[in-house]
Amino acid sequence: MPILQGLLQLARPALARINQKIQQRLNSPDQPRLAVLIDAENMPTRGLDLLMEQVHRWGQPVLIRAYADWANSSVSAWKVACRTLPIQTVQQHSYVKGKSTSDMAMIIDAMDLLYSKPLLDGFCLISGDSDFAPLAVRLRQQGKQVFAIASRDNAPCLRGVCQHFTTLAALEAKPAVKTPPSATPTAPGKITKFTSDKKPAGKMDISQDRALNALLRDAYEKLPKEEAVWVDMTKFDTSARSHAYYLTIRKEFSNLTQMYQALGYLELGRRAEKPSQYFIRLNAPEQTVAVPPSPAKPAREDKRQALFDRISALARVHADDQLRISPTALYDALMLLMPSFDPKNFGYVTWEGVVMDHPELVECKGPGSRFKHMLILRPQERTPLPQETHDEQIRQAIRLFQRPDHWGLSADVLRYLTHPLTHHRWPEDSARELLCSLPSVTTASDVNRREILVGISDDPLRAQPRAFSANNKPDLSLTGLYEVIAMAVAFRADSDGWMLMADTMTEIQRRYPQFTTRIYGFNGLRKLIDADGQFETLSRNGHAWVRLRSRKAPAQERQVEAAQAA
Repeated sequence: MPILQGLLQLARPALARINQKIQQRLNSPDQPRLAVLIDAENMPTRGLDLLMEQVHRWGQPVLIRAYADWANSSVSAWKVACRTLPIQTVQQHSYVKGKSTSDMAMIIDAMDLLYSKPLLDGFCLISGDSDFAPLAVRLRQQGKQVFAIASRDNAPCLRGVCQHFTTLAALEAKPAVKTPPSATPTAPGKITKFTSDKKPAGKMDISQDRALNALLRDAYEKLPKEEAVWVDMTKFDTSARSHAYYLTIRKEFSNLTQMYQALGYLELGRRAEKPSQYFIRLNAPEQTVAVPPSPAKPAREDKRQALFDRISALARVHADDQLRISPTALYDALMLLMPSFDPKNFGYVTWEGVVMDHPELVECKGPGSRFKHMLILRPQERTPLPQETHDEQIRQAIRLFQRPDHWGLSADVLRYLTHPLTHHRWPEDSARELLCSLPSVTTASDVNRREILVGISDDPLRAQPRAFSANNKPDLSLTGLYEVIAMAVAFRADSDGWMLMADTMTEIQRRYPQFTTRIYGFNGLRKLIDADGQFETLSRNGHAWVRLRSRKAPAQERQVEAAQAA
């Protein structure tokens, strides 16, 4: 006890100053309300006054809790501090010798505060343990600010996930600047441009990335300006962190200054009296965050628009009923059409940047900071030009789905033409009829993939497909298939002109063993037959039947002949 009283007597002046500063800041309404959680078993009490001053620079602590096994003699100095400062002690017993459990109690308490104290704006974690990194990620996902102070810089994981991070060693290294009470605060100096001779070190060229340019412009315009053009670099980084794509690019650089210097269109600045605080501005006040125009820009814009049109078509064909599609599935579909696709050729660093910049694709909001979410298709309204004929619309649809050999899947083309979000307006069956009847469109089938292909007849770059055949019979195109069905129904129907659908399938497969309706874009033979106007179908006695609309039943024909003879 005499030893504890002596320690308390020595620490009383410093603790009184800390307590006075805490009381002065309690009524500050413009600072975020923080819950300060201290891992007392992993933090020394050395420099406690500097530590608490830093906490009050970040925000207003509404509660301060320290976690430890207070029966342990190693935290006796914290006992002294907690008696004078408004720090609530939380007892956590150590169940195994040499193994602390206070960090687990601190994590559980933080989650309780997250849901029981909704007015908290953020959390300040004071510990030298990097195991708190998952907790920081979870708190940020819930919209809370996360600050951290470590005993030394041995927690890189914690530094990477917190919005603000510092160490006790860094706080002790800063010189204390004391201002006399009677002195009036001086105005901040002018921000001057900062230049570095070091070449920005990074794994990628981000200066031409349009998606990154757009999100940085959005972050810049939202922040308050100093001297009309400068914004604080820390606030700028915090605002841009809300975009998952920004975090993907950011981790490729060792620090922020290297990343912003690599952009080319941003300038760094700082004040002479505070060189550690950086500011950001555009190259010129009137310039927006965009790539400067170049002579090749019109050609690249046309190339990029053609890519966006193709991505929109693929998204409409492959999206689910809720218009959702994963970025991976969309990328795989595009690579089938463009095997040599490289985002850098279109002004982007990664595929994520292409999707993010697409005007019709919106990223679903969800937990996590990585780009793993589904995409929602939000098609823009487009009215077809009056001079566009059906022939031109179909030719344009075929071009969107052309592979390198200038053939496209007929199933994808038909799904695109008849999709409710496509600007073309016609009945579902008329699109198929036009696709088969137009002289400018040719169809064929692939022997390896068993797919029906469509191409433009006068396309000089169209390769000759490998058509499948059976028993030396000709290729079975969609038009030829309808002729086979019509012939089978005409010669094998009953007295009323009806033929079982199953018998029709048997007759087709007898002539073409490789036949399947899937390669024509239909799910079943009846749907394929219903798409052609020359047939009619019905269900009777549990079976599906088909007959020709133009064919009269033999009994009816005999009645007509008898009437004519009479």
